[in-house]
Amino acid sequence: IVPSWVSDYSASPGELMIYLDPGVSFGTGTHPTTMLSLLALELIMRGGEAVIDVGTGSGVLAIAASLLGADTVLATEIDAEAVTIAKTNIELNCVSADVEVVLSSTLDNYHQKADVIVANILAEVLLELIDDAVALLKPSGHLILSGIYHDKVDVIVAKVHQSGLNINTQMRQGDWHCLVTSR
Repeated sequence: IVPSWVSDYSASPGELMIYLDPGVSFGTGTHPTTMLSLLALELIMRGGEAVIDVGTGSGVLAIAASLLGADTVLATEIDAEAVTIAKTNIELNCVSADVEVVLSSTLDNYHQKADVIVANILAEVLLELIDDAVALLKPSGHLILSGIYHDKVDVIVAKVHQSGLNINTQMRQGDWHCLVTSR
């Protein structure tokens, strides 16, 4: 992840670059939850997926999904200013043809099934989101949940199991956790 104002960075072979100006929104790429989400996307993306990024913030995860080969990405956000920032970053990374950013607080209005849904949000919001996300997952789909502080992991894991999902991978960086789940 390269700040948008840095012009002299050269990518290493095989390295994907995301140019980012986070503005006031979450998603600079340096927070452990964002780093874990990016790693989770790298683990499961194979190309051709329909992806939903819930709470896109700066758009970093939506951009990464597109660069990793997603056919379509829907990025939702409840903050109007963050929507503007995400759209700017998406254009900066030349992925605007693949990524749609919408102002929305829930997944209730969406009916398109997704191969991958990623949500890097606080655990309390994740708890309310999981059932709606499961309803939108394709039969072999993955739900990536990040933003889970260590004292909330057990509650999120219980909700994941209650929702009929399997936990494929559990990652941790410091006190923050990320779960990669599937049907």
